[in-house]
Amino acid sequence: MEVSNEGDPVRLGGSKQRALLAMLLLHANEPVSVDTLVDEQWSDDPHEGTAKNIQVQISRLRRALEGKQRPEGPNGAAS
Repeated sequence: MEVSNEGDPVRLGGSKQRALLAMLLLHANEPVSVDTLVDEQWSDDPHEGTAKNIQVQISRLRRALEGKQRPEGPNGAAS
């Protein structure tokens, strides 16, 4: 999956963040509950902190799409 913001490439996180974005795109302009997202991403092994993890992933996804990513460290990892 490639994502751009005004022509600039957007660096997405790992597979969970990409799956989250895909799920949200499939339901564009529709509300999607946290429970639905949890079921889709962790249906095989949800745990107590999964809803919080979804909220963190959404926050990171918003930052990435808005171009407010953290600066990268020397190995390309966010610092």
